[in-house]
Amino acid sequence: MLGASVRDWRVQREGSHSVSQSKKSVVKVILVCAVVATLGSVVTRSAAATPAQVNSNVLLIGSGGSDPTTGAWQSALSAEGVAYTFVNATGPYGAETVTLPALTAGAVGNFSGVVLADSPTAFAYGQLAALDNYESTFGVRQVDGYMYPSPDLGLTYVSGGALDNTTAQLTPAGLAALPGQTGPVRFAAGTYGYPARVVPSAPFTPWLEQEDGNVLAGVYQHPITDAQAGVSELTLTFDYNATQNQWLLLAPDLIDWVTQTTQTSLPPNQGSLTRPVVGIAAMPKGDGYWLANTAGDVSAHGSAQNYGSLAGKPLNAPIAHIVATRDGKGYWLVAADGGVFSFGDANFYGSMGGQHLNAPVVSLSPSADNQGYWLVASDGGVFAFGDAGFFGSMGGQHLNRPIVGIAADTSAGGYWLVASDGGIFAFGAPFLGSTGSLSLNKPINGMAVGAANEGYWLVASDGGVFAFGDAGFFGSMGGQHLNQPVVGIAADNTTYGYWLVASDGGVFAFGVPFYGPD
Repeated sequence: MLGASVRDWRVQREGSHSVSQSKKSVVKVILVCAVVATLGSVVTRSAAATPAQVNSNVLLIGSGGSDPTTGAWQSALSAEGVAYTFVNATGPYGAETVTLPALTAGAVGNFSGVVLADSPTAFAYGQLAALDNYESTFGVRQVDGYMYPSPDLGLTYVSGGALDNTTAQLTPAGLAALPGQTGPVRFAAGTYGYPARVVPSAPFTPWLEQEDGNVLAGVYQHPITDAQAGVSELTLTFDYNATQNQWLLLAPDLIDWVTQTTQTSLPPNQGSLTRPVVGIAAMPKGDGYWLANTAGDVSAHGSAQNYGSLAGKPLNAPIAHIVATRDGKGYWLVAADGGVFSFGDANFYGSMGGQHLNAPVVSLSPSADNQGYWLVASDGGVFAFGDAGFFGSMGGQHLNRPIVGIAADTSAGGYWLVASDGGIFAFGAPFLGSTGSLSLNKPINGMAVGAANEGYWLVASDGGVFAFGDAGFFGSMGGQHLNQPVVGIAADNTTYGYWLVASDGGVFAFGVPFYGPD
């Protein structure tokens, strides 16, 4: 295959990681979530004859708006639509005080979950006694948002330091408790933590472990003999803020756990595409995505808005791909005959519709300012419109395999073409590696670029993912059963993970939130 010289050639082959439906994580706050629901019976000091009832609300005890973990909880709860009551703790560490709101209204509990922004050891003796009794009586769970390991809660300190860009793995117990998670948890730059070991014979279950077995999260099950009899208390020994990867990845699941809520339905704006799905396009902040099918119908998921489609309209050729504008307020559909269809704030700058093509168009990529775009055909021909510059193509040159995609480098101004054997052709963009010389189980059919334009992912029809440059590998569907082949990949510029989509509308999330299939 032809291409630029290799500057940074590395391949991470796909692994056997299962799908991640990412959810919320936990921070330094006391979060008490009340869901008007009947909780299952638990062992409590006052062993009630009938299950306790709690209201739908969250008690959030934090350290003020300037505290990153308090802010993270507030942001996540608001984003999830979970009502909460915030209470501010004051005073020096070890002697903090807090004025609790009314915990009950007659026989009904006012909260169904508790999250402490700091460690319980931050509070003065007796400050949390009433809360301990409430949790035990009503079967309410507690989260310690960020704390130093305590032997009283089953952990002993091992070390403390930066966790920047390291990963930890959820244990089987963690995966069972947080069903939206599957792969590793990557910690953002600026993260600090206290890896710990479990006290022998302590009723502590690790949820998140480093490669050496040190624990960063887990649950202490209070025995019947202590002040929080029967309470499940989740301890986190790493910090985070509202925008860091570990928080965005874990937050939804952590909120569900502490509120004892089970997600039983998909987002209400989920569509239903009856024809084969051909692509996925992501919102710029990773809070939603669109799917499109060959008929030009579009379904919006998460926070993504539906700006229109070609459903029911006659097409000269099937739709080949969907691509979002860089502000997430519109998208383009491109057809195999080179026709371009613009929706929302996506502008029309021209197309190849009605013109002779040597090979069908397979994809489109917008320029950095959305004022132009490139189309690419399967023979490697590139067509530039608007302010998109032409840097070259593979049109008229020998290819071992057909071109299946194009992706823009918004930093350098150029673009990459990818062939079905994973060969990469760089034009006005750096060459960061390819699978062109490898034997693949299935052909490549999609490409996505990292937020910094210093890495990219390729995806094969069997769901195998290949990462190059600074693009991280968060898992794949390689080696796992698929009902239909994978047809596309989209990157999340916030968590730096990615989604895969299959032709039946199945969506597989790795290191990113899951907003439903089609």
